[in-house]
Amino acid sequence: MVLEHLLEHRFSWTIKRLAKEVAGSQGGDIVDVLAYCWPFGDEAERRWSEVQALLATQGRSSGWPFTDAEPAES
Repeated sequence: MVLEHLLEHRFSWTIKRLAKEVAGSQGGDIVDVLAYCWPFGDEAERRWSEVQALLATQGRSSGWPFTDAEPAES
């Protein structure tokens, strides 16, 4: 996914532009795409809380970290 690669290689540049886009459009498709991104690379992993905070402004959360655990039976 192109957005994941931008976050991996140019995190600061990308997160600033995403914040402007999200603020200007009140979310929309970019928030949906961002919610499915994974943090690749050292900087993205270190700073992923910024992505989570941006998503939280739109009442969304990141799908990261995913888990392979089976749900507990009731």
